[in-house]
Amino acid sequence: MRSVRSLPRHLFAGSVLTISASLLVTGWALAQEEPAATDTTTTTTETTDAKEQPTEVDAKQLVEKAEAALKEGNYQEAITLFEQLAQGVERSTQLELNARVLLLSMAYTGRARALAGMQEYTAAEEDFAKVLTDQPNFLPALIGRGQMYLEMGSPDQALTDFEAAIKLQRTNLDAQFGLGKSYIQLGGYQQGIRPLTRVLEEQPENSEAYRLRGTGQAGINKFNEAIADLDKAISLNPQDYESYFMLGIVYLRMEDYPHSVEELGKAITTSPSRVRKGSPSCRAISREPRFTWSAARPQRMTRLEKRLTRGRSTRPRNC
Repeated sequence: MRSVRSLPRHLFAGSVLTISASLLVTGWALAQEEPAATDTTTTTTETTDAKEQPTEVDAKQLVEKAEAALKEGNYQEAITLFEQLAQGVERSTQLELNARVLLLSMAYTGRARALAGMQEYTAAEEDFAKVLTDQPNFLPALIGRGQMYLEMGSPDQALTDFEAAIKLQRTNLDAQFGLGKSYIQLGGYQQGIRPLTRVLEEQPENSEAYRLRGTGQAGINKFNEAIADLDKAISLNPQDYESYFMLGIVYLRMEDYPHSVEELGKAITTSPSRVRKGSPSCRAISREPRFTWSAARPQRMTRLEKRLTRGRSTRPRNC
C-alpha cells in the first residue's frame, strides 16, 4: 500500500461495520459518477473494463459478504472478497485520496483478520503493518491485531494495541474486552476487572466476559464475587467447561471440597476430550491463564490440593 499522509484522527475512530455503512458507500459513489460527456467511440476493451469495476452496491455487498464469511469461519472466501475490494479501489481513477486510503485500509485489515483465522500469523501481521505504518490510528486494525496477538498467546503485545485503541475510542467494547482479557492473562487482575465490567454493563449476556472477570476476582482472592460471576457465566453458557474448572478452583481455595469436586467433575464431563491440535478450541484452551495457587497460599497445602495442582493439566490431551 502506497505511503500517504495521515488522515484526520476521527476518520479511524469507528468500527469496521460503521465504516462499511458510511464512508465505503460514499467512496464508491464518488468513483462511479458518470462523466459529463459520453464518447461514442469507446473501444470494446474500455467498455469491458468499465463493466468489471465494482459499483457502489457491489462494494457494499463485498464488505457484507466478507464480514459474514469471517463470522462463519470461511476465511478463504473472506480473503477473496477483500482482495476484490482492494483491486476495485486500485482500478478506480475517480476516488478521492481520503476515500481510497480508507477503503484500502479496510481491505488489508479484513484480509489480515481472515489470515489470522487461518493461523497464517506472519502474513496477517504483514497486512496489519501495511495499514498501521501509514495509518497508526486505524482502529479496526489495532483491534484486529490485538485479537490476533491474543490468539498467538502474546497478551503483552495485545495489550499495547488495545491501549492504543482505547485512546482513540474509549467506548469501543471490542477494545475494552481485549484490554481486560490481556490484563487477566498477564496476571493484572485488578486492571482487567475494570474494562470487563464496562463491557458487561453494555453486554450483560457476554458469558466470556463474566468468566474472565470471575477469574480476575479469584486472582485477587475475592471468592464470593468470583463465584457470582462464574455462576452467571455457566448460566449463560452451560457447556463452557473452563467456567466449571475455575469455579472448582475457587471452591478449592475456600476449602469447600465437596463443591470443588462437583465443579471439577463438571469441567471434566463438559470438556472436549478430543480436540484437534491447532483448532480454535484447542488454541483457546492453551491461552487460558494458569494460576500458581500454592504461591498465593504459601502455607501447607492439603493432600487434595497437591493432587489437583501437581502439574496435571485439564486441557484435552491432544492440545
